[in-house]
Amino acid sequence: MHSVHLQTRRTMSLLRTAQRLWSCGAQLKVNGEIPLIVYHSTRSKLRVVVADVPGPMVKCVISFATETNTDDGLPHTLEHLVFMGSEKYPYKGVLDIIANRCLASGTNAWTDQDHTAYTLSTVGSTGFLKNEQYITEVHHINGNGEDAGVVYSEMQDHESDMQEIVSRHRKELFYPEGCSYRVETGGRLPNLRSSCCNDKVREFHSKFYHLSNMMIVVCGIIDHQKLLDTVSGVEENLLDRIPKSFERPFQDEIPKIDECREASIECPSDDEQRGIVSISWMGPTASDLYTTKALEVLFDYMENTAVAPLQKDFIQMEDPFASSVYFSLSEQSTSEIVISFAGVPIEKLEDIKKRLFDKTIVEHLDAEKFDMERLGFIIEQSILKSYLKMETSGHDKVFDLMIGHQLYGSDEEQLAERIDEVGMLRRLKNESSSYWSDLVRAYLNDRCVCVVGKPSKEKVEEYTAIEEERLAKQRNDLGEEGLSKCEEILQEAIDKNTALKPSAEVLDELIVDELEKFNTFDISTKCNQKRPFSDIPLIQKLPFTAYIHRSPTKFVELSLIWDTDKIAESKRMWLMLWFELMFESPARVGDKVLSYEEVSKLFTKDLIKQSIQIGVSCYYNRFVTLKMKVSSDKYLMLEKWAKIFMDG
Repeated sequence: MHSVHLQTRRTMSLLRTAQRLWSCGAQLKVNGEIPLIVYHSTRSKLRVVVADVPGPMVKCVISFATETNTDDGLPHTLEHLVFMGSEKYPYKGVLDIIANRCLASGTNAWTDQDHTAYTLSTVGSTGFLKNEQYITEVHHINGNGEDAGVVYSEMQDHESDMQEIVSRHRKELFYPEGCSYRVETGGRLPNLRSSCCNDKVREFHSKFYHLSNMMIVVCGIIDHQKLLDTVSGVEENLLDRIPKSFERPFQDEIPKIDECREASIECPSDDEQRGIVSISWMGPTASDLYTTKALEVLFDYMENTAVAPLQKDFIQMEDPFASSVYFSLSEQSTSEIVISFAGVPIEKLEDIKKRLFDKTIVEHLDAEKFDMERLGFIIEQSILKSYLKMETSGHDKVFDLMIGHQLYGSDEEQLAERIDEVGMLRRLKNESSSYWSDLVRAYLNDRCVCVVGKPSKEKVEEYTAIEEERLAKQRNDLGEEGLSKCEEILQEAIDKNTALKPSAEVLDELIVDELEKFNTFDISTKCNQKRPFSDIPLIQKLPFTAYIHRSPTKFVELSLIWDTDKIAESKRMWLMLWFELMFESPARVGDKVLSYEEVSKLFTKDLIKQSIQIGVSCYYNRFVTLKMKVSSDKYLMLEKWAKIFMDG
C-alpha cells in the first residue's frame, strides 16, 4: 500500500511538472477528422504538436526554419553533417542505429528553400560538426586531384541540368540579389569548393538549430504525457543554447515585379530538338490561405486531364507545342507561381509565351469561358482527395500543414483555417465564374518572368572542356606532393569518422526491450472461390477469382489483374501504347460513342483516381493491373468504368 501511495504522489508530481513546463494551445481537427493539439513550452519557444493519426505507425518530424542568402549550401551541408553524430552519441549513422533499435523503418531528412526537416518512423511509440566529418561529407580533393564529397557529388548533376539552369536563371530575374528565395540551398559547386567551410556550418548551426526555432510534430496514437516528459528532459540540456535575440526568418518583403522580364539561354543537352520554357508570377502572401487554395484548384482545372485548357492548347493536337505543361505554387512569404513547358520543339520555343497569353489566358479572362460543371467536379474530387490523403498518408499531410504554419503562420486562428482545407474547398464551390476569371486577371498578368531554355550540344562540350581544364590546373597547382597530402588528409578523416563505435552499453540503452501493444486496423478478407463461400453479392457472382478486403475507409479501390501470358508477343509490344490511350480516347458509354473530351469530363466526375500498369505493385511483370478508386457511395461506378475502359 505504501508503494502505491508513493507511485501516486510521483505521478501527481510529474503531472504538475508537465503542467508547469507546458501550456496546451490549440485543440483542433485536421479537416474535421484527425485530432491535433499544439503544446507550447513555458521555458522556450519550442512547440510540440501531436496529431492522433490512426494506425500502428508513429511518425515524427523535427523542423527548423533555415534562411541563407548565399549559394554556399549551408542548410544542405548541415543536414548531412547531423547524421555524423552528436555530443551524446558521437557515432556516424547514430540516428539509424537508434531508429533500428526502436523497430523503426529508418530516418530521413530534406532541405527545402526555407526549412530543414528530420523524420523518424516507428512501430508504436517506444522508442559534432568536426573537420573530418566536413571533409568526407561535404567536399574534399582526392588523390587524383578530383573534387568529391557526398554533398558535392549530389550537387554535380544539378549544375548542368537544363531544368535546374533555367530555374536558377528565372530566380535571378525574379528575386533581388541576396534574397533567400533566390539562392541554391543545396550549394553551387564553386561555392562548395571555395567559400563554404566548417566554420560557416558551425555558425549556421548555432544560429538556427535551437529550441526557439524548432518544432516537433508527432503523428500517431501515443501517450501525450510521456512524450512531453521525454521532450522536457532533452529541452533542459538545451536551454542555455538559445540565442539572446533571434529574429524569425523570412520577414523581408519581396519587391514586386512591375514589368515583364525575359531571357533566352543556351543549356547543355544531347537532344537539340526540344527545350523548355518557364514563366513565373508573384502569387498571394502566405497569410492569404483562401486565395492560395483557389489558385491550386484553378491550376488543376487548367492542366489536369486531356480536356483541360492547357492540354488542348499545347499538347492534344497533331502538331503539339510541348510534351508536358504544369503549374506549381510554392508557399513563401509571398508565393511564386510557375508554369513549366517541357519537350518544346526548338522552332516553337519563342511561341509558347505568346500563345499562353494570347489564347489560354485571354480566353479565361472571360467568365463565360469557364466550364463551371467541370470545375465543380474538380473541387468535389479535391475534397475526396484530401480525405484520401489523410487515410493513406495522414502523417505526411499533417507535417506539410504544420511546417507551413511554423514558417509563415501568425496565430492559432490562422492555423485552424490552414488545416481545414475541406472547408475552404466547400466555400470555393460556391464561387461564381467571375471569381475565377478575376483570379486569372489578378495573378496571370504581364508582370512576369519568362526564361527560354534552348538545348545545345556545344554547351555539353563546353562544360566538359571547362571542367577538364579546371581539374588539370588543380592537379598542376597541387603537384605530386600536394595530391599525396590530399589523399592522406582524406584517409585520416575516414579513419577518424569510423573509429568510434557505440559500445554494448549504449546499444542496450537504446534497444526496445518489449514491444508495446500498438494501434491496428480491423481488416477482413473474403474470396468468392474459397469455402465457406463469400456471402457478399459484390463478388459472389463474378466468373473469376475475386477478393474483397474490408477496412475502415471512406473509399473503395478496385484492382483488375489479368495475365498476358496468352497474348501473342507481337501484340504485347502495343500494351504501353494502349495504356497511354486508355484514358485519352473516345469510348462507348451506354448507346453512344463519346469524344475523349466528354469521356474525360465524365470520369473526372466519378473516379478519384485511375491507373494502369505492368505488374502487380511493381512485381510479376507478366500481369497487367487496372486500378480505380471511388468514394464508398459510388462503388457501382467501378463496374461501369471497368467496362468502358476495357471495351473502349
